[in-house]
Amino acid sequence: MVIQTNLWLNRFITQCQNRRLKNLYEIQRETLCLPIKEDFPDIHEEELQFHLLQHGLFDPKEWRHVDETIQQMEQLNVWKTVEQEYQRLKKKWKGPNVPIYIFPVTNAQAHKKNHLSDKGGLAFKGAVFLFLSPTLSTQELKALFAHEYNHVCRLTHMNLYNKAITLKEILILEGLAEYAVKELYGSQYLAAWINLYSNEEILDLWINQFVPELDLVDKSKLDIYVYGVGNRHFPKWIGYNIGYQIIESYQELNGPITSSELLLKPTDEIINGSKFKY
Repeated sequence: MVIQTNLWLNRFITQCQNRRLKNLYEIQRETLCLPIKEDFPDIHEEELQFHLLQHGLFDPKEWRHVDETIQQMEQLNVWKTVEQEYQRLKKKWKGPNVPIYIFPVTNAQAHKKNHLSDKGGLAFKGAVFLFLSPTLSTQELKALFAHEYNHVCRLTHMNLYNKAITLKEILILEGLAEYAVKELYGSQYLAAWINLYSNEEILDLWINQFVPELDLVDKSKLDIYVYGVGNRHFPKWIGYNIGYQIIESYQELNGPITSSELLLKPTDEIINGSKFKY
């Protein structure tokens, strides 16, 4: 269910306004991270805060702008919209009950001023985190949530929690989530990275660089293949792009197959049923 984090956020703002010598990061931990920790007793609140900041949570120094953002998000019925979409997709995908945490994205007001839409999402340990700006349309908001909740459903159906997730699982995880966005809301809501490279451009990289490492589980190396960082031979977002193209080609050869059915398909079956068979 959607957690009413707007109440936490208002408490955060109040404490920032009344602070004396208290550190802003400490206030953020106490008001936002400690309540979350009840669902994740095995993680320290400082580690949780760092992880969320890395994925788009606003910096506590932005608290004056965050106050404005919260009001705008409440006016847009963000929490209600996500709850309604969660109930719909949980039924459609036979998904699990999960807590959903909604927070302003870092620099949200700057993005609004410059007419830019920014957002972030995270599927983490059986929960969904959304980092939002007031510029998001209702459909963009739904698409972001669907992408992240699709991850949770896939991880649950494939029993991948508490296991070391391989590179090939991550590629399919991302491809399935974005294909679900296309099915649900239309291609206009797909992420920009799906059009960065053509099938032909990436096949050589796939055969020579990805296939030998498909069972890779080393987190420090996985980011290179998924995000294309730390290696001049890999273009940006290459793993996301490949994952989506695998799903697209699997659909071309075997479809139409619904997102609900795809969630239950084994990873190797999907890859070997696509143009990326190895």
